[in-house]
Amino acid sequence: MAETKKIFTMRFSDDSRKQLSAIADQREVPLAQVVRDAIREYLKANHAA
Repeated sequence: MAETKKIFTMRFSDDSRKQLSAIADQREVPLAQVVRDAIREYLKANHAA
């Protein structure tokens, strides 16, 4: 996947943030990495050429 230097902001509900934080803690990675991985998987599953 291409690397980018673009920065954007996402807002999550408190419940979603808690769930994502729990996943990040389990994987011992930053929350941002969990979000990037989720977006990457979504794009692979829904935009496969």
